[in-house]
Amino acid sequence: MTKRTGLFINADDFCLSDSITNAIVELSAKGKIDSTSVVVNNDLLNLKENLMRLNNFETGLHLNLCEGKPVTEIAQVKSLVNNEGIFYNYKILCIRYIIGLVKKSELFLEITNQYKLLEKYTKVSHVDSHKHIHCYPFIGENILKCLHTIGVMNIRNPYPVLYKQKKYLILRCFCSRRRWRKLVSNFNTPEGLISIYKLDNLSDVMEDFKHRNLEIMAHPSIENEGGYLDNNKEFNILLNR
Repeated sequence: MTKRTGLFINADDFCLSDSITNAIVELSAKGKIDSTSVVVNNDLLNLKENLMRLNNFETGLHLNLCEGKPVTEIAQVKSLVNNEGIFYNYKILCIRYIIGLVKKSELFLEITNQYKLLEKYTKVSHVDSHKHIHCYPFIGENILKCLHTIGVMNIRNPYPVLYKQKKYLILRCFCSRRRWRKLVSNFNTPEGLISIYKLDNLSDVMEDFKHRNLEIMAHPSIENEGGYLDNNKEFNILLNR
């Protein structure tokens, strides 16, 4: 894995939906983004075929432990899923980890299998995670240990650079903990993270931070996916930059 430096744009959630995947393929082909991170646990999309559409583009793993189904056989990761074989949401997962209901061996197995599944089809340049769960107290520390063990070198630093809303302050606290900073020192990370969905002018931000080692995170899609993000707006911001 080559160390990622400078200011770069990463598009999350490749293979989460057709609309997201098509948007990222178009943006990568037109040189509007620098990398993408892939959701590998979506059975509805063909991972191999969609990765081939990226044409050797820089690709990382979007580690997903809190949405959909695991890539590991359910019987081997029972502590990570509910009775329907679906991952617990991130809040429940974190609580279950804290009270000892998540087996570390099963967590390690699922992380390893997601990484190996992506590695089967492409070179894995970096790892980030759904809901930034790798920076959460307790469970995040174990996730980092797992990633280090399997040889990951480049990971996301979710420390928010620009924003002061409540949820970003929480992320700042998570990423400022001494324990997390010690573990993350085993990896190559940017200084922090800028999210496109809150930006008024991407060009100004890229000019202001052009000499910094920062990641600009995007969630582009041809159509909006619902939730708090305006995915189509992000797609058009990137397409027209």
